[in-house]
Amino acid sequence: VVGYDADGDGNFTMGEKPAWVTSLSKENGDGGTVAETGTATVTKDVTDLLAKRNKDMKEATPRGTSSNYYDLSTHKLDGTVIPRSTANCYVISAPGFYKIPLVYGNAIKNGNKNESSYKTSNTGAYILQNFKDHLGNDINDPWIEKTNSGANSGVDGAKIVWADEADLVTAYSIEHDGNEAYLQFEVDKDDIKTGNVVLAATKNDIVVWSWHLWFTAPDVLNTISCTNRQNKIYNFTKETTGWKYTTWKRTSYDQPRTVKMKVRQTIPNGGNYQEAVIIIKQNSGGVRQGYGVLYQWGRKDPFAGTDVFAEGSFQIDASQFSFAKGIQHPEKFYHWNWFGIMHYNLWSINNTVTGFNDNEVIKTVYDPSPAGFHVPASNAFTGFTTTGENTNTLSEFNVSGSFDWGWDFNNKIISPDATIYFPAIGFRYASNNGALLTVGTRADYWSAVTSHPENACRLFFVPNSVIPKHNGTGEYQNGCAVRPVADN
Repeated sequence: VVGYDADGDGNFTMGEKPAWVTSLSKENGDGGTVAETGTATVTKDVTDLLAKRNKDMKEATPRGTSSNYYDLSTHKLDGTVIPRSTANCYVISAPGFYKIPLVYGNAIKNGNKNESSYKTSNTGAYILQNFKDHLGNDINDPWIEKTNSGANSGVDGAKIVWADEADLVTAYSIEHDGNEAYLQFEVDKDDIKTGNVVLAATKNDIVVWSWHLWFTAPDVLNTISCTNRQNKIYNFTKETTGWKYTTWKRTSYDQPRTVKMKVRQTIPNGGNYQEAVIIIKQNSGGVRQGYGVLYQWGRKDPFAGTDVFAEGSFQIDASQFSFAKGIQHPEKFYHWNWFGIMHYNLWSINNTVTGFNDNEVIKTVYDPSPAGFHVPASNAFTGFTTTGENTNTLSEFNVSGSFDWGWDFNNKIISPDATIYFPAIGFRYASNNGALLTVGTRADYWSAVTSHPENACRLFFVPNSVIPKHNGTGEYQNGCAVRPVADN
């Protein structure tokens, strides 16, 4: 061995031997006419990204104190103080003392009452004009205890509906501060890790509202700009709501790394030294697996994408759904005709149409997304095939790489400059008692728009199909994923 070329400039020197090539079984041959073989030993530069994420969460600066709870609705994920914006989902990335205002969904936005989240002037058989509270009454104030002239005042308890990891939240209780009420809880440094909790506020042991707490990295709500087939830009969250890796390891390099090694005869043949170049190549790669949370279309509360619960439970209910029952029982999966009459506007307050479009989505109090985000319009996924249509033809998948517990879709059809990972999160099949199926091989992602009175528009994919405009009948009661987009 007389030299290495690590940078591809054609110059070989011993100083260019890369650190990842640690040794060679042979650096000199025995001579002769018989070929000899040798082995290069290389480092395994693999990072456990899940362990790193959990470690970063444990070591993050704690939020709040026991005498000054940290209000999740008045802070960005980086800790910046902002006017209050409420939601049904809050991201937590550090230990601490937290509180959530007892407010319906996104009924307060940028510090102001947001009536358009629970009331519309539109009318019609499939329009919900006034969104309902846990008793089935019209919501007419953002604060749970103030709506309907204080009919719901006296909220006095809290409980975990379900959790996929133990002890993510403790010491949960209701705190009244003047004429406002909060659900407060603690997150211990020793127990924080990636996971999900649904935490409810109760009055006389009846749930009045509940919230999804997503424990994960603070960058999951960073956005990836994706342009669809209609040339509309959607800024998707970096990760699917509730996504939790169970295995996530990756090489420290994204592309295969190579080095050329030159060998030369020590004794010339006819005055000439024979030379050869051997290429040592180490592929990049990794493994990623996990699960997320799943929603029946139009409901605000998630169901676990796993059948293993650390706390709480998952229940099947075949009775007729009502909005009051759904709010009081976030643990129940209503697997048959879950709200009787389909409403077009449960996740988009002013929606009056069905089918695929790029119409503006105005977020409702039933939207499951974090503050600043909403369930996307029905055309949001059309950029994930080159035609914008449903396809089983691999060359028409607008993807980078092969299927790997999901697809890495390109963010544009023409000249993409980023990818976005949609995990194969599986689904809960209503016709099979809410059974969790196909995790790792299939996914369905809801849009905010119905396709007709028996279903909602969504993205569907498996390894051999990408269906950005799925509108099958009778499936809105299935549990599917949500990938939010940023508000305009």
